[in-house]
Amino acid sequence: TSVHWHGLEIPLAMDGVPDFSQPPVPAGQSFTYEFTVNQHGTYFYHSHVLAAKQIGLGLMGFFIVHPKNPPDWYYVDRDYLIFLHAWKINPASPLPDVLEMTEFNYFTMNGQPGPQIPPLPAKLGEKVRVRVADLSMLSHPIHLHGHTFRVVEMGAGLLSPQQHMRMNTTSVSAAEIRTFDFVTSRLGKWLLHCHFT
Repeated sequence: TSVHWHGLEIPLAMDGVPDFSQPPVPAGQSFTYEFTVNQHGTYFYHSHVLAAKQIGLGLMGFFIVHPKNPPDWYYVDRDYLIFLHAWKINPASPLPDVLEMTEFNYFTMNGQPGPQIPPLPAKLGEKVRVRVADLSMLSHPIHLHGHTFRVVEMGAGLLSPQQHMRMNTTSVSAAEIRTFDFVTSRLGKWLLHCHFT
């Protein structure tokens, strides 16, 4: 396999594109990725060999680089990470077809469908950050009920305060990240979901 880092500005030899920036790592072998990160933000990594299958089996993750001198608005009480996926699950199989990349009938957040998605707890008055990475082939309009959030990061880095956008729905495209924050101002259980699926 190999590991590709989305959005990080790193040497070509560390980019993880098989047979382009490096040979694939053979089964039973290892490769150490070494690079200096000179940017901050929310990124993700994933396998780049048989990507759909290996991502479907869990070879992916977030890579978060905090600013050396974060601005005051950056601090939060809660910080949540969400991976979006779309799967094709055939009626005769309990497992997704991890090689299918165009026809989907199942949507998950952090690998969990609808009712099984764990809540994102927060106390009244807390500032919450939610980082959403879309590993599906679809664009997902993510909507939060009962609150207005502020988009503070898109793509490869934090936005300046002048660029922050107040919304309650933000579209996260394939292979992209959106980060938003909000202060919990109402008691209750509030739905966070995709309006597309």
